[in-house]
Amino acid sequence: TIILIQNVVLALGALPLYWLARDRYHLPIYGLAIGLCYLMYPALQLPAMGDFHESLLVATPVLFAFYYLQRKSYHSAWGFILLVLMCKEDTPFIVFMLGAYALVIQKDHRQGLSIMGGAVLWFVVSVGVIMPMSQGTENWYLQFLPSTGAGGTDAVTMMDRARSLVAHVFSAEHFVPLMQLLVPLGALSLLAPAEILIGVPTFLELALYTGPPFGLVGTLKTWHVVALVPAFFIATVFAI
Repeated sequence: TIILIQNVVLALGALPLYWLARDRYHLPIYGLAIGLCYLMYPALQLPAMGDFHESLLVATPVLFAFYYLQRKSYHSAWGFILLVLMCKEDTPFIVFMLGAYALVIQKDHRQGLSIMGGAVLWFVVSVGVIMPMSQGTENWYLQFLPSTGAGGTDAVTMMDRARSLVAHVFSAEHFVPLMQLLVPLGALSLLAPAEILIGVPTFLELALYTGPPFGLVGTLKTWHVVALVPAFFIATVFAI
């Protein structure tokens, strides 16, 4: 039953995409095409055939939140933003970028700064207070970040560490799933840099994280990648 509910929630993400594309193209048929592409997208289909996970619930409220931000229906947008934050402790990355988008692209300083501030506050509370209290340990995530070597704080050492992290993020193991996200949409999302940036912090998080399920994070075989789907589809709509 819970898997059925999960997949219904996941599929409902086609609605805000349909509305977003319909409003931008002024023809419902284009909205229908984008919605069907979403439902057939491999990065949704493959994780949906697995077990239940809260990450699969993230995409739909993100898409609704972005749509209502576009419409300047802020009460509805905030409602879905709260749903996004309730899903998982790392969703403040996505919400922060939605706020940055509202601030920079939509020129709505009040809403943009409020959303960004709310995202930062919830991240600090959830990761810095709630998780250590429930797990009995601090900095649990740090053990799953790639090692860049110990010792030294001079400029040369710091540059070496930075190069090591960059090399890790842009390694072949991360390039392949990135192509798997881009190719089904004709890589059109790259033509809308402002919108694709919404997903960049989440991509970096998945690229740096090395924890369970080991070796699968960020691939199309697990639930983690679903959090990237909204940014790719929103960018595709704007690119067209």
